[in-house]
Amino acid sequence: MDSRNEQDVDKPSTRFRSSIKDHSDGSSYGDHNLFIAQDSTESFHSGRRSKSYMLALCLLALLIFLALPNSSEASEVLPRLTIPRYLLEGEQSGQFSCKSKAGSQVIWSIKYNNGTTISPYNFNHQTEETSDGTQRSSFTKTFDIGLNDTTLCCNVKYENQPQLQACEQLYILESDYCKGTPFGFKDYPYDDCFLRVFCLYGTQRVDESCKKQKKCYNTETQLCDIAQPQGSEDPYSCILKSDGFYIPVKDKCQQYSLCQSEVKFDFYCPVGQYFTNDQTSLCSTDLSKAAEPCL
Repeated sequence: MDSRNEQDVDKPSTRFRSSIKDHSDGSSYGDHNLFIAQDSTESFHSGRRSKSYMLALCLLALLIFLALPNSSEASEVLPRLTIPRYLLEGEQSGQFSCKSKAGSQVIWSIKYNNGTTISPYNFNHQTEETSDGTQRSSFTKTFDIGLNDTTLCCNVKYENQPQLQACEQLYILESDYCKGTPFGFKDYPYDDCFLRVFCLYGTQRVDESCKKQKKCYNTETQLCDIAQPQGSEDPYSCILKSDGFYIPVKDKCQQYSLCQSEVKFDFYCPVGQYFTNDQTSLCSTDLSKAAEPCL
């Protein structure tokens, strides 16, 4: 018999175990061995109260669980836009995709630097639902140079919720970039000093070998022989910058990039605000604080 109940009991007793959780302070009483003498009215009612208390707790927990909204339904599924790393004029691109909540209306748009926006922009996209309750709208395209330095946006509308948007800047390497260089390397014009373009008798490909060596491309020697810059020396590069560091986008006063594993992810300030290059207060309505000129 339990040491906590060392007393003589003449008649048979019923033994049961229960685990009681005290929700007032979060502590647990653990497992208890309780004895109820069948001829003891006080113990009998005490056991009934214990059972009723546990039943009430179970019902309360069930009601709270049912009242809680499903996390996937309660929160908006922000669209996630993925684009190919490099775009070459006149060549079929890799896949563009926008992931959003299943059942959403997806509209693709293009915004030019002069403020003109074409929406919807016909990319002949295909949309398919995935097993995790989301959908993926995707397309491939052969780009012309006219779309260089434009902003591609995936605009998502779900039922009565506000429209959500994910955007990325498009940089397209013109088809005659290697003109005059039948064989050799040229500097890649849309990124930091680590990238170069390999030219081979009319074909051109972006080369990342300098980036892998953490050396800058030398336009004079065409080699990766310039020592890597300190993280603060190239304000537009994520190389050598810590994760979560924000940097400006050249000549884009309302746009900025987030560095993650030395890769840049582009973001936009709210309408009417400008990127300040301040790591704690990213955007401001004060144009004089803008990190980049507004062209």
